[in-house]
Amino acid sequence: MQPELTLNLKCPACGALTPKTLSCIKAQKAFDCDCGFHADLQPQVKPRTQRSAGRKGKVTAAV
Repeated sequence: MQPELTLNLKCPACGALTPKTLSCIKAQKAFDCDCGFHADLQPQVKPRTQRSAGRKGKVTAAV
């Protein structure tokens, strides 16, 4: 069996490299660095607003 793959994560703020396994990277919900940089890695779901029927309108071609 092969050992688990280890990758280096680079902080976009300070450039520090942190070695982590691929499974650890996939399970990560946020990126935190010792320099204080923080980034949420989970996609944020925005609630959709309903469009009014009048917004669609007809498309007319200009000749």
